[in-house]
Amino acid sequence: MKQRFFIRLLVLLAGLFIVPATAQLPSGYSVSRQFSKPCRISSDHFPWRVFSTDARFNMFMNHALVIWNAEGSRLGLGELFLPASSPEEAQLIVDWSGSGLPSDKAAGVFWDINLGYKRVLKITIEGGFRVPDGNKAQILLQEFGHVLGLDHSQDRDDVMYEVMHTRRLRRMTDARLTHRDRAALEWLYSQDETIPILGLGEEIPGRKPKVPQPSFTPTPIEP
Repeated sequence: MKQRFFIRLLVLLAGLFIVPATAQLPSGYSVSRQFSKPCRISSDHFPWRVFSTDARFNMFMNHALVIWNAEGSRLGLGELFLPASSPEEAQLIVDWSGSGLPSDKAAGVFWDINLGYKRVLKITIEGGFRVPDGNKAQILLQEFGHVLGLDHSQDRDDVMYEVMHTRRLRRMTDARLTHRDRAALEWLYSQDETIPILGLGEEIPGRKPKVPQPSFTPTPIEP
């Protein structure tokens, strides 16, 4: 008993002298930028409400929300996303129709880019795209990563790798973040000078929105 007590005491004392490591952006990982500044959702704007246009695919969306929310809690941001019961109350729409997607793309994020901020219009994904459940969940997990401000990784194992993984993930629960994905999110949300990413209906106080210039960032699919 005494030995256990002293071990616990040593562990506790050691923790007092550990200096938290500064978050680093992993090698080969990029984030969304505007005017050379990283773009991210303002911490005080969480959680975003997310509306799914097709309840048949809600299990994939909920899986992605659980994973990203776990990271939000780990970083002290709280829940990042919550399901919305109607599009009117949502900051983000997940459109499962695939409308507007090129024939060789499985999913993408539609943006309005204005001077001074970026606005997410919607995530579009082809719900009927014939891939295993794990890959479908992985695709959606990546799109939520883009919404948060992450760009692409050059590492094939990362969720944010720019091409859908050729390795087939049979189960939805096989779609998970890597330590590099988590480190990139931690780095991004530790930055002070950033460009805000806004959701539907969100405005920056005192700033008038300008004429939107939509751009499209798809998720490429390997043949």
